[in-house]
Amino acid sequence: KLTGVLKSVTPTKVPECEGTVTYVYTFTDCASHAHDWEFVYKIEKPTMTFSGSIVDVEGVDACYTEEQKNKLLTADAVKAMYTSSCNREITVTPTDEIESKSDCGWKITRTYTISDGGCNTDTKTMSVSGSDKSAPVITGTLKSLEVTGCSLTDVPAAYASIAELAAAGLTISDNCSADFTISSKDVETSSNCSIVVTRTYTIADACGNSVTAEQTITIKRAELEKLTQGSATVSCPDEVKGAGEAGSKIVLPDVEDACGNKLTGVLKSVTPSEVPTCDGTVTYVYTFTDCAGSSQDWTFVYTIEKPTMTFSGSIVDVEGV
Repeated sequence: KLTGVLKSVTPTKVPECEGTVTYVYTFTDCASHAHDWEFVYKIEKPTMTFSGSIVDVEGVDACYTEEQKNKLLTADAVKAMYTSSCNREITVTPTDEIESKSDCGWKITRTYTISDGGCNTDTKTMSVSGSDKSAPVITGTLKSLEVTGCSLTDVPAAYASIAELAAAGLTISDNCSADFTISSKDVETSSNCSIVVTRTYTIADACGNSVTAEQTITIKRAELEKLTQGSATVSCPDEVKGAGEAGSKIVLPDVEDACGNKLTGVLKSVTPSEVPTCDGTVTYVYTFTDCAGSSQDWTFVYTIEKPTMTFSGSIVDVEGV
């Protein structure tokens, strides 16, 4: 029986991943007759298996910050999703790419390079993306306004800055920035005497998210101005007559409200109620009232002079009858 003696191993170093290794043994008899016997190992490439799930995170309602990267899987989490058939050490190298930093649309993509030491490599990607979808927050209410006037031209100009809105009663904040755009729209509701304007402010952040606030503006007419009183002196009581009666000395004044509408005087009182038989005064009071209820009294005073009694004849005594 002969014993084989190792002659060679080719290659001398076992391949890391795949290939062949040939062992040669020599068998020699006592007459020095020799014969080589070969044994070949065929090394198959080891497998690296992925058995997890990597899902993109989309539609995050948030501003951009570096902390958004925390929503991406770590290298260790991805490594745990791989197994090697030869228990080879698996390494995961992450690389981040920030595609956009805008609060109105941001995206971070992480590329994972996976290797089992050089035999197998793989790549996976995961992204997190989002934008600011939250409207600004308003606290407080806008103060109602009352202005004197007659038409929409008397409505004050709309507030154009956050400072003006704040002074009027609002506090405005946003989750991302303080870059706001302000617009407004007026809706009029009119009556015979007043105009009410509902002004709606729209406050939008830099990403177009908006919130509204309403303010009521009432346009009221100015009160009537005081009137100059009238008077007349008459000789006889029967000359005392009210406005509109034949022969009356009362001519009602032309009175307009603050917006140019003509008003009609209405008899309020006559004092005394009966005209004096001899002399004295009679006071007529007429009231002019506008649609807002503002009124002014106009007074006309008759002064009645005491009537005279005149003797124009001759009376002679009759004597010596």
